[in-house]
Formats: sequence, C-alpha cells, structure tokens
Amino acid sequence: MSALPALPATPQHQLTPQLKQLRLSGVLETLDARQRQAIDAHWSYEDFLARLLDDEIERRAQKQLAQRLRRGAINETKTFETFDFAAAPSLNRQQVLALASGAYIRAKHNVLIISYRPMEPRARTSRVSSGDTAA
Repeated sequence: MSALPALPATPQHQLTPQLKQLRLSGVLETLDARQRQAIDAHWSYEDFLARLLDDEIERRAQKQLAQRLRRGAINETKTFETFDFAAAPSLNRQQVLALASGAYIRAKHNVLIISYRPMEPRARTSRVSSGDTAA
C-alpha cells in the first residue's frame, strides 16, 4: 500500500472534532507519534489503523483499572513488610510470609486456609402467636 500522507504540523488536527465526538481520545493522544512511525516504517493503512486502535484499547483498559481501584478504595501501598502483625496477634508472621513467597505454588502443593470466627449470639425475641396468651 502507499505511504500515509502527512497530517498538518499543528497540534489541532482536522480529525480532532470527530475523534472527540467518538470519544477516541487515546487515538488523539498517539496520532502524531503513530503517524511518524507509520511514515518511517512504511506501514500500510491497515497497520496504522490497527496500532491506533490498539492504543485506544490500552488507554481504556488502563482507565477502567484506575477507576476500579479508586472505587474499591484499595490501598496499593500496603505490603507484608509494613503490615502490623502486633495488631493481629493470632496471625503467625512466619506462616503468612511463607505463604506470600509462593513457594507452595512452585512446589505444586495445596494450601487450605480456614478462618474461625465465633458466632455472635442472635438476639432472641419472644413471639406470641395469635392463639397464645401472655401470662
């Protein structure tokens, strides 16, 4: 296929309104760089379009991940090294760190983790059926 024609050297391409309307900001962000690569490497139009679409797919995946992490309120800075084992005295530090190393996976061993929490007593209410009389 023939080489791609050069886009205007301005930051505002004639494609900008259409890309924004279609919500393809990932394409808009990488358009200049991909165009230079396409010209230098003599990409076909299909290869050029495929790379632009891959950029958009990757941008959306990263945006979704960031949104899920934000919604989940996951603290990414916590590690086993910073975990306060003194706050959870029932945890065996060596066992937890051994499991975190993943050695059991490489050794093809199974691990069964069981947590025991005593049941809290349920609130008991006395019920009087329509046929019963309260004394």
